[in-house]
Amino acid sequence: MAGSYNLEIEAGASFNRTLTWTANGTAVNLTGSSARLMARTSYSDANTTLNLATPSACLSISNATGGQIAIAIDAVTTANLVDGVYDLEIVTGSIVQRLISGTLTVSPEVSRG
Repeated sequence: MAGSYNLEIEAGASFNRTLTWTANGTAVNLTGSSARLMARTSYSDANTTLNLATPSACLSISNATGGQIAIAIDAVTTANLVDGVYDLEIVTGSIVQRLISGTLTVSPEVSRG
């Protein structure tokens, strides 16, 4: 069963987070796997507000044997995000596992360049 993790992102600011997948205290080896993260305004919305997949600058398996997935969203992208829901899935061959899911809360930006 997927874990629950709510993301809080500041609009117009860079967002960086590294997540480590462990099972019974041991890192899950992600060698040969890929990851995908999607956000929508609601579960039933057909359109995504964020759609990331590995390998990319925004989503990567940064340490496969250490079970680490890095999310790095630039300020231009976060400036256009809205509140919603998201999930992060790991794909290994034909097996898809939802790692985490939760709400995506975006705090509005006051300062603009």
